[in-house]
Amino acid sequence: MEIIPGRLAGEAFPELMAELAALLRQEGEDALAISMGGLRVHSACPCRDDFCKSFYTAVPPDGAYGDGHRNIMLEPVEGMLILDVVDDEIVFVESLRASPHLNEPETVGLYRTTSDLLKSDALSPKASLPLLATIAEDLS
Repeated sequence: MEIIPGRLAGEAFPELMAELAALLRQEGEDALAISMGGLRVHSACPCRDDFCKSFYTAVPPDGAYGDGHRNIMLEPVEGMLILDVVDDEIVFVESLRASPHLNEPETVGLYRTTSDLLKSDALSPKASLPLLATIAEDLS
């Protein structure tokens, strides 16, 4: 997946953005679905895992996102899609798709629980990267 900063996400990843918009509408998140047309890619997730196709749409935080942050866990046909939203703007698209074990219910539950813990104020995103890498290695 090639990340070109500043490029419209819909041009860079048309299938993914169409899927996200449809899933957001199913969740009643119509305003976010509409906003996706102007969403721009900022940078790739730094984890470098083969199954991770995640990217930032805003400057990554130095620490926790803080007030106004929420996660939207979508249910795609394959893999996992989780959005980080701050003040009703999508700031990170977490797309974990390529590894077959990510579709197993037990793995999905474990990942989502761990993700919730890591995205709290308990660990900064930078501090959580080694833990996420270890978890990803264990799951593969």
